[in-house]
Amino acid sequence: MHEPASVDLLSEKVIDKFQVEGSLACGLRCPDCANHSQLRNRPGPVHLPEDWYRRILAELAEAGFKVSWIEFCGQGEPLNHPEFARLVEITREILPETRIRLITNGNHNFMRKIGSAFIDETIVSIDGARQQSYAAYRVNGQLDKALKFLEGSCDSQIPRGGNVIWKYILFSSNDSDEELRAAQDLAADIGVSRLWFVHGHGRMVSQRFTFENALFPPVTQPFVKVESHPSYNNRSVSLTPWGLPITGTGRRRRYGWIASCCMRTAP
Repeated sequence: MHEPASVDLLSEKVIDKFQVEGSLACGLRCPDCANHSQLRNRPGPVHLPEDWYRRILAELAEAGFKVSWIEFCGQGEPLNHPEFARLVEITREILPETRIRLITNGNHNFMRKIGSAFIDETIVSIDGARQQSYAAYRVNGQLDKALKFLEGSCDSQIPRGGNVIWKYILFSSNDSDEELRAAQDLAADIGVSRLWFVHGHGRMVSQRFTFENALFPPVTQPFVKVESHPSYNNRSVSLTPWGLPITGTGRRRRYGWIASCCMRTAP
């Protein structure tokens, strides 16, 4: 088998994905997250200053770089930034052709944090369909609040062409057939673009569904995908139960401050 050839997008002044850690703060205490140790050990502001962010994007634009995606993620919760919507506004102002992705735990009020801002792709990490199993990993998290945020995202973003994805990491605490079916029913009612069941990791990893045994959870909806890691990473391998395209078909629908850039390999 031939190794894929490298593609130096930077020499072409193309950044495929530029990751931005808007905030290192987070109210959750997930067992395998390094957030609490990072807060102790990393100097500097907890929230990305707006003027720093504006200067970084302006320098990219002035240098002629095209940025495909700005991805708000990191060791903290992006929406803990006190002016997250302003970061989105700055992005639209300086890089109007760049798409924006938000990865969040969803324990926030949608209108207060997002309001009328448009997010091209919103990924909400909700690992469970019952409060007890959800909070086993998302310690301090409130399932009802996260689901309400997910619903607000669907109502606001999908009609404008955005995607809203429910990411569900498979742990031993949330991998029963009953709960996985309940999650799919909830996802259909809310109207998400996609429900991702992602193979878990760490101490709480699901023993029923792993990358090695390639077993499917019970799938009842056509917008479900099962994978070893989120498919926004290049060259990932994803599994769909019936070979159907991944489209939203829900009942309600008819149809820190660390930044890094990603390079990719040619297929």
